Amino acid sequence: MLLFPHRLWQPAALFSATLLAAVLGFGLFFDHLSHRLAVPDTADFLPSVEDEDGVPSVSVARQARWAVETRDHRGLPFLVIDKARARLFAFDGQGRLRASTPVLLGSARSDRPVAPATPAGRFIAEPRSARPPGSLAWFDGEAELLLHAPDFWLAPGRALQRLASSEPDDKRISDGSLHVPPAFFQQYLRPLRSQRSVAYVLPEP
Repeated sequence: MLLFPHRLWQPAALFSATLLAAVLGFGLFFDHLSHRLAVPDTADFLPSVEDEDGVPSVSVARQARWAVETRDHRGLPFLVIDKARARLFAFDGQGRLRASTPVLLGSARSDRPVAPATPAGRFIAEPRSARPPGSLAWFDGEAELLLHAPDFWLAPGRALQRLASSEPDDKRISDGSLHVPPAFFQQYLRPLRSQRSVAYVLPEP
């Protein structure tokens, strides 16, 4: 025996079914939206180091996100160099931040590829571009971006002390090339000597 007349049950059931369909619809919509917004995921830009200097700036995060969303990096590992903070950020081919480090830059404040300035722009490294151990090279047409570990013979004086300084101006010392700590080079950058990669150098603020 029915507890409620059939004419009362039918509208209630219809309302419940409509409400359930609406909830499911909104759930699918927001699930789809979250997948679109999560390429790459915001968590991918969190640093793998614990000091606050390792947190990417808005400009670095924007550049990394753009590279991945537009596929400009071609699925290759890439670097973003923030000249304003004298900091280098290393990303893998999926756009995940692997680590960051202070970096020595050219002593001149300019984005042009003229020593002693570190040029701004997009540079591509080719494995066939042979370089001495402890160094890397990226190219943008005729412009060249060089990177060395401080134990390389071209490192400027007191390189390790300057890298340890908290002042970005202390890192403006090179002939335009980049210099990073030896341990960082060995762990994160040396593998790039045998594969293609991309380097983005943000312009001067």
